[in-house]
Amino acid sequence: MRGIFQVSAGRRRLGVIRGDRVAVIGAGPAGISAVIQLSRSGIRPTVFEEGEVGGLLRNANLVENYSGFPGGISGMELCGLFRRQFEAFSPELIRERVVRVDYDGGVFAINTPSAEYFADVVVVASGTISKKPDVAIPQGLTDRVFTEIVPIMGASGKTIVIVGAGDAAFDYALNLSRKNRVIILNRGERLSCLGVLFDRAMGNSRIEYRTNASLTAINPAKSGKIALEISANGDILTEFADYLVFAIGRVPRTDFLAKKISQNTEQLMREGVLHFIGDVHGGRFRQTGIAVGEGILTAMKIAERRTGDE
Repeated sequence: MRGIFQVSAGRRRLGVIRGDRVAVIGAGPAGISAVIQLSRSGIRPTVFEEGEVGGLLRNANLVENYSGFPGGISGMELCGLFRRQFEAFSPELIRERVVRVDYDGGVFAINTPSAEYFADVVVVASGTISKKPDVAIPQGLTDRVFTEIVPIMGASGKTIVIVGAGDAAFDYALNLSRKNRVIILNRGERLSCLGVLFDRAMGNSRIEYRTNASLTAINPAKSGKIALEISANGDILTEFADYLVFAIGRVPRTDFLAKKISQNTEQLMREGVLHFIGDVHGGRFRQTGIAVGEGILTAMKIAERRTGDE
């Protein structure tokens, strides 16, 4: 059965899943690639994305391992190209957060804050969310504390502290250091970033790297800055910063999946009606090239299944 799926009674009729009733949740590299390939196969999916098209890739300082760009390309530039190609296929885009996805009677119900939509096939490309820091963030300082750097990419002449020791921490530091002073805090001595990122950061005079430095408290400062209490080798130091960035790891964003789906994930995947692509299931292997490939492969499988059903 194809065509329009009605919004359930009691919900505002803001939209419906049209065409082959395929929903893609997330418009990062994986979701974008799935949408493009689905469109080429004659399937017009509905895409749910509350933020900007491109996802976390917008934060990347330099993408060097995505083929076709000798010398690399900034994450923001690559996102711009992805977005142009995505928009060229005119997918139905719902700019709302998906708060719940349930499954009953062979149909997925997708809930946003304002409407309920239905689909036969759901592609989960929702990416990841940052791990919660183990230090309290005062309510009045939330506009100075981030887990992504896109909101402060235009900052200049600031002092920015980054907590973390992985790829993201050092990549963020390289990106922000063009116009700012950056301090990276590693609570231990072990590094979990690529050697090339570490070497570049250490060769940058605007980046300071501290080991055995744990952030213990965040407080407001009279200067309009934030006062960071840092435990370093038994001493408590205070560092004044304009912004604080946590790059302490990320976890899959699947909190919107109902219990029924979580309990039957493998079965739904075997049936070809539920797919996970990109960072949401990538574990350590979170790379743009992998996400793009998975998006294309999944779209081809959906199209193949559709042809087989007709």
